[in-house]
Amino acid sequence: MLDVNILASCEIGCGREATVYVVRSGEHNTFDTKTNMSPLYFALRVPRVLRCVSRYTQTACGLPRHPHVVHVFAVDGLSGMLLLEYVRGWTLHDELVCDVMSPRRAVVVIGQVLRGVEHLHKNGLMHGDVNPRNVLVDEDGDCKLTDYFVEPSGCFAVCGAPAYLAPEAVRGDAVQASDIWSVGCLMLAVTGRPPWHEAEVRLEDGSVVDLGCAGALLFHLSCRNIALQGPVS
Repeated sequence: MLDVNILASCEIGCGREATVYVVRSGEHNTFDTKTNMSPLYFALRVPRVLRCVSRYTQTACGLPRHPHVVHVFAVDGLSGMLLLEYVRGWTLHDELVCDVMSPRRAVVVIGQVLRGVEHLHKNGLMHGDVNPRNVLVDEDGDCKLTDYFVEPSGCFAVCGAPAYLAPEAVRGDAVQASDIWSVGCLMLAVTGRPPWHEAEVRLEDGSVVDLGCAGALLFHLSCRNIALQGPVS
């Protein structure tokens, strides 16, 4: 089990696969090389279904530390609980809702997200669900990727944010390049243009897909072997 003396905790996030709590540790025995201090607070990720961790998750938990990826301090191999770096701040989604992002800030955000994605790819991993809710922003404005700990589903299911998923990811055939598609959609979002908004494209069979509905687009691209022909003229 995780060797952490939890003194207090409260829920800070809840998703389809897990609930995340902020916990305060009474034993400062994990050294933080960034601050030269042992962290007092952690994030504890508790999966909805407790089970042994997969080999993919074990690899993710052994990932070298990176400034733009949430670090994993420890893992409970029997239950799948993860002890994570606690990022005091907000999500990129919150930032986009609360304010209009300047071009300079957008460049910084996308650059940091790309560096985080590059780190995952170099270590044989992929994120599989890059979207504003999975980008944490600390009090200094720096971005960190989170929720990369579980292998993307290999079945036909939409397991991420539909508007940011690549077509092959929806089919259950996600690859590392699928993350680049998602970052491209994120670029549109931070510049004030949602990935699918007030636009239409025509398919080879002549039918038209309304991009204002990401679900319809993903259905067409994942279920039909028909290429996009571009915007309707």
